[in-house]
Amino acid sequence: MTATLNSELLRNCIAAYESATNQMEAVVAGLTPAQANFKPGPKKWSIAQCIQHLNISATRYLDVMEPKLKAAREAGKTGGEPYGRGSFVGRFILKNLRQGAKAPKVPAPGTFKPGPSELDIARLADEFRAVNKRMIAAAESADGLDLGRIRFGTPVLSLARVTMAEAFEMPALHEPRHLAQAERVKQAEGYPD
Repeated sequence: MTATLNSELLRNCIAAYESATNQMEAVVAGLTPAQANFKPGPKKWSIAQCIQHLNISATRYLDVMEPKLKAAREAGKTGGEPYGRGSFVGRFILKNLRQGAKAPKVPAPGTFKPGPSELDIARLADEFRAVNKRMIAAAESADGLDLGRIRFGTPVLSLARVTMAEAFEMPALHEPRHLAQAERVKQAEGYPD
């Protein structure tokens, strides 16, 4: 269905979600529990924690996005690209994400932080696949809506509003960033064989 979507933004986001799933598969392939849960430093995340963080953040956004999309469809809020300037908060987040590894470090909000180590990497990988399928389904259902007019409060702070267009782009940029971080764990001193 991706090829038939009218929105170039949504087509690009879906391609990014699919690419991130492939990237995640490569990162976790053949990992032992010790490798998946190895932390390169006391304040650094393990591979498993990086993936859990992505699962948590995408799920929290989807839990807000899906009902908003349904309500917008029922209200007939149709439209197409361009989706406008977006919100101040959304522009700030996307500007940071677009910088990739060069971006200033911003600590994950408490609600998005992963749990302690000793996480089950197979379960986290299954969750990642499921969350990305859910994000793709949401993007497909959003085609034809005016994604610049649909605004909602972020899962971190309801007063910090973003547009639906921004909300779809955020994980498309966020996932590769943390998957690259997970891959770098494998080069850290002390990484188990």
